[in-house]
Amino acid sequence: MLFADLPVVERVPHQVPVIYVPLGQDATVLYPNIDFRCTNNTAGPITICTIVRAGLLTVRIYGKATGKSVQIKPQILKVIKGRSGSKGCVKKTMISRDVYAPSERSKRVFCVKTGSRN
Repeated sequence: MLFADLPVVERVPHQVPVIYVPLGQDATVLYPNIDFRCTNNTAGPITICTIVRAGLLTVRIYGKATGKSVQIKPQILKVIKGRSGSKGCVKKTMISRDVYAPSERSKRVFCVKTGSRN
């Protein structure tokens, strides 16, 4: 919900970095034990719909139109060999401190592009 400007209330990072979003922008969901929660700070109700199909996660947020649209399209920039643990911080505002366990396997680096729809 970072790109939707909805404040994060509860978020648990994955145990190791994931390849589909930058460090600090992931969230583990393992119902009913681990959940992701955010606050609806808009003037009206919102509905959050998620679909996983053929290895693709789609999250749609429905509510009053803001004209904002975000699409994450991963692109492999380069392959980096395994490294010791990492820490991530999102934006200039501290949301959380995350520590990732060391990994012996290779990681793929992706680029995330955001855009606005008028």
